Amino acid sequence: MASASVNLSPEIQTDYYSPEEIARIKRQLDSKNQKICNATIRALKEDYARFDGYMDMLNNKNTPLKVRSNLCFILKKAEQEDLQSSDTKSTNVLGVYDSNAIPKQAKLLRHSTMIKAKKAAEFFKGILSPINAESFGRICHCLILTDTLKDLLAALRDLKHHETRYDLAQSMANFCTGNTRSIQGFVDEGGLERMKELLELSSEKAGNPDIREMAARSLSNVAAKDVLYRDLIVGSGVIEPVAKIMSKLFQENLKPIYREGTRLVYSLLHHTPLPPWEVRQHCFVAISPTLTSCKDTQTIRHCLWTLGKLAGQPEGKTHLLHNPILERLICLLNVKHQSEVDDGSTSLLRIDAARVIGQLASEGAEHVTTLLAPVKSSSKDISEHHLLENLKKMIDVEDSKKRTDEEREMALWVLVNISSNATRNQLQQIADAGILPLLLSFLEIKDSPEEDRSLLRIYAAQIIGHLVRSGAVQVARLLRPELNLLTILNEMLRLEVGYTTDADVRRRARADAVRRTRAHVGRQEVTDAERLVRADAEHEEAVQLVANILAKANTDQRQQIVDAGMLPMIMTSLDAVTSQ
Repeated sequence: MASASVNLSPEIQTDYYSPEEIARIKRQLDSKNQKICNATIRALKEDYARFDGYMDMLNNKNTPLKVRSNLCFILKKAEQEDLQSSDTKSTNVLGVYDSNAIPKQAKLLRHSTMIKAKKAAEFFKGILSPINAESFGRICHCLILTDTLKDLLAALRDLKHHETRYDLAQSMANFCTGNTRSIQGFVDEGGLERMKELLELSSEKAGNPDIREMAARSLSNVAAKDVLYRDLIVGSGVIEPVAKIMSKLFQENLKPIYREGTRLVYSLLHHTPLPPWEVRQHCFVAISPTLTSCKDTQTIRHCLWTLGKLAGQPEGKTHLLHNPILERLICLLNVKHQSEVDDGSTSLLRIDAARVIGQLASEGAEHVTTLLAPVKSSSKDISEHHLLENLKKMIDVEDSKKRTDEEREMALWVLVNISSNATRNQLQQIADAGILPLLLSFLEIKDSPEEDRSLLRIYAAQIIGHLVRSGAVQVARLLRPELNLLTILNEMLRLEVGYTTDADVRRRARADAVRRTRAHVGRQEVTDAERLVRADAEHEEAVQLVANILAKANTDQRQQIVDAGMLPMIMTSLDAVTSQ
């Protein structure tokens, strides 16, 4: 019998690895003569290196099926006798899921009775389950090497029993959570085209449970892996059928499907660079009906994350501002409007919605005009649709139990972007909304051992500065004794200034702080360097606010500021900045 043509590494190309020798070892281990079996096991125990060669052969696609079957028997027998190779986990895996059983189960899917096909689908659902984390990667590799993956994808097309096909599609969705080698195998075997075909099925052909749910999950797992795979999915044209069916799916109230659909749309925008605007526009069309009426928290969050990606680009901002979806974003800031979900989830929804609105407000005065315009609505409570009223509720310190510091930071960040780009009349609109007392209360809010609240003070000082500079808030109003503003500013100016002598540390930390201030990315652990820079920023904002007040103050008011003893501290701060 001629040796099989197997590409082994040079150090293991010996007679040990010929098909005849492997078959002989298998016969000896299977012998009824216990002495022969034990002698073979002892010999194997003294030659661990042989197992590495066996593993190479088993994973080689050119190894004949009969040889792989014999190898699986040897490795399984070795495991039973507590014989450990240099790759223990691989041995254990092959003892349970050998490369002969997996192709056999795949054939049952297409060429057997409905009962056997269902059991085969359950087999693949079991071996590709997340609970098999240790063996998952090797099982996926085995599916590719034995051409089983191709058979599974073909079975998705041919199976008629809905539950069996759904179980198999769920296995494929789990398979697509694997490593890059697994994803590449899925793409090479036509997995993207097969999932697109499944997405285009009608509701009658998709069955119940609906296989389109798992098709969308498979594609979102592939898209999230790498930008190259994302581009392959976009190139396959899958987003167009997704956009077309999302509206219909929502009308049919098929929650699992539109949840996976919105997750797929977000995955397509997850990587940078973003796909072309034509594709992003399809993404917008896909999620618009879902966000407008959906009440499922996770689905809404995926929609908001997608809008956040769209709002980061000029075309997306313009598109969002001239769409009814803007009304929905403003509604999501309202606490009462989301009372049907738990309080923690409600807070996350408000934060995500505010992040999108803040991006829209950062573009210019035209966008601010659209955001602050009254919204015509049939709702009895018109305040649900008024941006300033909802932002005011988000920063209300009297209701601190229902709001986190991150939520208040986000609301203030939105107001910073609005006030930075607003006209004089729009700033007057902010001042008349009754937000000023809340902003002043944030200037004197203290840090706790667990929380750094410097961003609250920085944002509040910036907004007040914009209002004073524009004349929307009169200096006399700020200097009223009951507001105690001069005392608060004195305390801010007396903060320990964090001007570090390390220019590189200061530059990096400052850049990070500016990035987080301009495009609020959520609360993260504050480093010591950033803490120093935040102290600098607080100082600078206090100095700038005093300068804005002085610029608008009359003689008596300026004297009042001088009498408060602020000028020496301001000069000290300016000297420190100049020295840097």
